[in-house]
Amino acid sequence: MPYGDRAILKADPEDGHTPIANLLLEALAIAPLSGVERGAVLALWRVTYGWKDGEKRRTEVVVSLQDWARFLNTHPVYAGRVVSHLVEKKVIKRVDLGKGKGYCYSMNTRVNEWVGGKLNDLGLTKRFSLPPTRRLRVPSTNKFTASATNLASPKENNKENVNKGNNTNIDLGNTFISGQSISRVLRILRKETREHEGIPRRTLALYRREVEKLGIEV
Repeated sequence: MPYGDRAILKADPEDGHTPIANLLLEALAIAPLSGVERGAVLALWRVTYGWKDGEKRRTEVVVSLQDWARFLNTHPVYAGRVVSHLVEKKVIKRVDLGKGKGYCYSMNTRVNEWVGGKLNDLGLTKRFSLPPTRRLRVPSTNKFTASATNLASPKENNKENVNKGNNTNIDLGNTFISGQSISRVLRILRKETREHEGIPRRTLALYRREVEKLGIEV
């Protein structure tokens, strides 16, 4: 059952989706096209593959110049120019149905023909052959490898390290003092040296707030 989220502009596959071949998605990602040209390709996918004729997905559709302008939110003259460029670049196909009958459009699924074969030079088949190399790190919960210190919060670890005098192991997070010596900042705030006398009160207040954010008592 459709969720009805489309009415509030919240995307959900249950409200309709368009199946696209992976190679088409990959080709569109690296093809040397303008932003409006990419938009025209996406619009063509939507009005073809996004609809069914019986049990089969549409692969071609008659689109008027006014429709292209509506899809791309632009003037019909400019929309016609964009579509013509895509036909010249062999990204989409256009068939003249005769005088007064308009044009039928379809996707050129032979992506090696796009833009004069430039996708071959860009190494399309190799670019997406592997998944992204960076993966989300999940903290270990194995009782044999995860220590209490590893599972503790950064604030708890910071307190323990300060008590032990291990200031070099303090997790500075995204605080603005991350580039400074935490030992120096703590000495200033604790007035262990006369250095604090030459620092404005506002700066000292910022130091204190950031250190407290780290869970360190001054």
